Amino acid sequence: MSLPSLGITILDKSTGKRRDVLSKGRLVPKKNYNTFGPYKRNGKWFFKYEEPGSEAATQNGKPRLLSGGTFSTKKICESQIKAKDREINDPDYFTKQQKERKRAKAEDYGNRWIELQSSGKPNTVKNAKNIIRNYFIPHFEGRWMDEITPSDVQEFVNWMTSFRSPGTVRMFMGYVAALFYQAKRDRVITDLPIGRKNNIKLPPKPKSKNHPFEDEEVDLILKTVDPRFRPMVLIMATTGIRCGEAFALTWDRIDLDKGTAYIDRQVQYGKFCRLKGEKGETLRPFTIRLHPAAVEALKKHRENSVTMTVEWEGGIEPEETVEMVTVSATGLVLYGQLFLSHWNKLLDSLSWPRKGNGPHRLRHYFAVKMIEDGASPGEVKVALNHSDVMITMTEYGDRWERPDERLWSRTDRLFARFAA
Repeated sequence: MSLPSLGITILDKSTGKRRDVLSKGRLVPKKNYNTFGPYKRNGKWFFKYEEPGSEAATQNGKPRLLSGGTFSTKKICESQIKAKDREINDPDYFTKQQKERKRAKAEDYGNRWIELQSSGKPNTVKNAKNIIRNYFIPHFEGRWMDEITPSDVQEFVNWMTSFRSPGTVRMFMGYVAALFYQAKRDRVITDLPIGRKNNIKLPPKPKSKNHPFEDEEVDLILKTVDPRFRPMVLIMATTGIRCGEAFALTWDRIDLDKGTAYIDRQVQYGKFCRLKGEKGETLRPFTIRLHPAAVEALKKHRENSVTMTVEWEGGIEPEETVEMVTVSATGLVLYGQLFLSHWNKLLDSLSWPRKGNGPHRLRHYFAVKMIEDGASPGEVKVALNHSDVMITMTEYGDRWERPDERLWSRTDRLFARFAA
């Protein structure tokens, strides 16, 4: 709807004439705009039209003349003149023009969204960019953002589900949802085509996200792994510490006499950093008890220690000169991608697929072995240094759903008096 007039007139200095004023202080545009043509030049037909609202910006107070384009025949030109005449004299012309300026193609808005992703963990930012670039843009290319419907989004989900795992699709849709929410804040779209209210059906969550190694597999890994990495892998399998925490182990944090190790930092991208949890939250330092087998392996490994200077992420602490327990084959600080190259060689030698067999499965192995031995959620939470027991339950909750004869015997003993 066009803005209502206040019934007030003022002198328009650009034209020397009195004009009505809109409710928000803007001049009322001329009521009727004209088209001129058709004309013929160099074998082509064309026409011109008055630009709505431009008279306030011109010195003579008349609208600017713009070209309506060139056409091969007079008939086509005349039909375009009629269409343009209806458009420029539509009462809602300015509202529609403003909306048109905010419209965006999916590929244009997707690329713009990618450029704005800079804050957050490096891997998170990288994943967000890759998902939009490799999945969202190719699927919706050529579509206007405000024309994407819930049915289109459901087709997109079904398309990804055909070749990606359910958990991966659910994770991908989190980034796609973030893009649509940003588009609504930018007023590129008016309604969200995602979410439960639109009945978007995502693939069901897998019952268990974790897939621990079996005992025989861990035994085979320890026999086959490079000797320089064996103590670290043994510690990971028998304590459940994260890979980054294992990479950061230094000899000043290990007490071989007591059989303990103090964990107060991680290694990411070759630098020390604060302890971080599964959700990026800061964790408190903790002490782990080393298995006797790990202590013996460390004693034999002690002579292989390497002294080096390690930086802290973001310069939050001064550089430290430390004796690293485990380093790469070339003497560098271990971090995820660097260790993965060694780990993949191990998998190749065992003829195991690389996908789904990462070193993090050792952490799952430790947790599930504890649960199978009767450990409570609280005990597992402490052992894995989770920030909240809900993280433990989200990750391993289904493992406690299995019948436990020890629980039954405990309840029989506690309530035996009722049998009398």
